[in-house]
Amino acid sequence: MFIQNQPNSKIAHHKPVFCLFGYRAFFADPLIKVVLAAALAFSLVGCGSGQSSNKSNMNPYAEQGPGVFGENAALKIPQGQTNADESIQWSIILATLPSPQLAPQVLSNVQSKHGLVDAYIAQRQKKTVIAYGKYDGPNDRQAILDLDQVREIQSDGSRPFASAFLAPPPAEALGGTNTEFDLRTVKERYGKTALYTLQLGVYGTDDSSIPKPSEVKEFRKIAERAVLKLRAEGERAFYYHGPFRSMVTAGVFGDNDFDSSTMPAIQSARLKELRLRFPHNYLNGMGIRETITTDTGRKITRLQPSSLVQIPDK
Repeated sequence: MFIQNQPNSKIAHHKPVFCLFGYRAFFADPLIKVVLAAALAFSLVGCGSGQSSNKSNMNPYAEQGPGVFGENAALKIPQGQTNADESIQWSIILATLPSPQLAPQVLSNVQSKHGLVDAYIAQRQKKTVIAYGKYDGPNDRQAILDLDQVREIQSDGSRPFASAFLAPPPAEALGGTNTEFDLRTVKERYGKTALYTLQLGVYGTDDSSIPKPSEVKEFRKIAERAVLKLRAEGERAFYYHGPFRSMVTAGVFGDNDFDSSTMPAIQSARLKELRLRFPHNYLNGMGIRETITTDTGRKITRLQPSSLVQIPDK
């Protein structure tokens, strides 16, 4: 079902529901903590552990049903769509402003008083910021050197940019080639009652390493291709691009479809039906083996199941 990319995939331990995009090794790094938190670059994904299964262990999805939310709405399948060159540029955030009206004055001060003539005004999660530089990622050598130098700038006995940090591209730059299939736009079209979607796959590195810019572009391209395949087969599928990886999901669900206040959680018939068609979550088109502890304390190894995740507001 999913387009293969890399074999022998591994990712971190899986949480059953609503897990955030991220590997444990990323969050162990203080710089990455700052980048992902302060840069407001939250992303969705299921987290899992273990080694991928062989291709023969994958359960192909032979039959794709109709959309599961607003079933009567027509599925749009673009013809001859090309993949745009996604922005992968990171930047150093010097300051977050309480009001956009302050931006010109603050920028002028940063450029003239502190010598950062290439600083510029940018937007991050509806916040106006003063940014500096454009880099290929957090591993970009120039980004690391510039960040160190910016943090050491002194003025009147203080370091005004001591808290500067590297930030990934804004959400708008991660939108992909078709906004209608972007998970970030679902609530705009379905309303605030659209809460959940079923994660079917992730495209990214199979360990804690940060991918190269060319790899990030390839992950996004393959994820969007998988969505187009699902759409052509009648499924209401979406992609979600994060700074490092991309996710593929299907379906749109609300409060009436999932109730976690009971054990086990109550699921609607249409959510159960979708889970039957998509029982597993994949990494780069390969099944993910994980070891879990059952209620009786017994450890078992299984293929990681598909997981319900929250639809982002933006």
